[in-house]
Amino acid sequence: MIRAALDLNVLVSALLSPRGAPARLLDLWRDEAFVVVTGETLLAALEQVLSRRTFADKYGLTRERVSALIQGLRRFALVTPGVYQVVGVAPDAEDDAVLACALEGNADYLVTGDKGLLSLNEHGGVRIVTPAAFVKALTGGTTSGAR
Repeated sequence: MIRAALDLNVLVSALLSPRGAPARLLDLWRDEAFVVVTGETLLAALEQVLSRRTFADKYGLTRERVSALIQGLRRFALVTPGVYQVVGVAPDAEDDAVLACALEGNADYLVTGDKGLLSLNEHGGVRIVTPAAFVKALTGGTTSGAR
């Protein structure tokens, strides 16, 4: 089965908007079209971002909803132990963690909206693509059904 590491920006976008490719990816994941690869470091960062008052107030993200997402990822995604390190590959040093996660989890894809990561195109056999491109890859080139 295809494995994909989803960057934090993809997961946050999927939660904030029920429309678009990031939300469609969560639907495809629930339908078992691919395996999400993540790591404890990424989950902690996601929880921190989503727990910000600005998100809670503006988008109605309750603690319960954030907790449910994090627990769902821990339960149903492939969670890497975080042993693998990548240093100095991504244009932004913070993005090396998502690259390390993708490599450690033997991901086929790293899905991101980050232009710096996208400029790499590929690293260590992991294709780096946009959410829309990954939806197309999973659905045989169609994006219909995107909410």
